[in-house]
Amino acid sequence: MRSAIKTKDNLDLSKYEIFDIEINATPAVVWSLLTTYEEVPKVFGFITKVKRVRQTGPILLLEQEVQPLPPVPAIKYAVEVIEDKEVKLSWDGRTPYIKVNKGFFKLQPLDGGKRTHVTFACWAEAALLVPVFVVRMQQKIIMPKVLQILKDHAEKK
Repeated sequence: MRSAIKTKDNLDLSKYEIFDIEINATPAVVWSLLTTYEEVPKVFGFITKVKRVRQTGPILLLEQEVQPLPPVPAIKYAVEVIEDKEVKLSWDGRTPYIKVNKGFFKLQPLDGGKRTHVTFACWAEAALLVPVFVVRMQQKIIMPKVLQILKDHAEKK
């Protein structure tokens, strides 16, 4: 599932963990699972709360609460999301525990739009007293699970 990906976004992806998966569902189905924010906690159980604060065009400000893997406690944070409909969902999260929390889901249609190649990239750096290895370990465990959950839900629709 781990992928090396080129991007036109001029991002330095060297700091990102990147995983990908192919899903037997249309980009529209995958997109709806990612962007129906009120339903996200039902799809991804470790995201316990999502509240839409405001939206200006394709830019949204959300308040989220996530429950990472133990022993890390639940984390509340604000996240700015930019939607490029059915193509890319980017975010920049802000929390006192994580200095950098940036990432994106990129959707590419396959087989004439019947299937979707999803790339999930995340760059996270710890702040305060959170060791770097804890953040990296969380990413390497959680990111493939997120993609598998997304695949399972999308293919049931």
